[in-house]
Amino acid sequence: MKKIEGSFYGLIAVLVFLGFVGAIYMAGIVVTRKMQVHVPVDIPDDRDRQRRVHVVRAGVLLDDVAESGRRGVYVITDRDTGVEYIGISGIGIAEVRR
Repeated sequence: MKKIEGSFYGLIAVLVFLGFVGAIYMAGIVVTRKMQVHVPVDIPDDRDRQRRVHVVRAGVLLDDVAESGRRGVYVITDRDTGVEYIGISGIGIAEVRR
């Protein structure tokens, strides 16, 4: 009779454990869904800003610290002011002085 009682309590313990695992999993799904950002469908027209700034990829640098092992080098031109900037992905941008 003790074998039957022991296996019964073992089964109950496994079911309780699986219940906790399931509850933690479901809580993770709920938290993940709350963290999602919903973008509105009516995005404002950005054509004026796109006409003002011109971006050209000038090259690629190999970098062991970068996530993909590479960084893009970009030349950004403000068409209204004529000011040029150079940017390196993951690092930043700086105005080009001549």
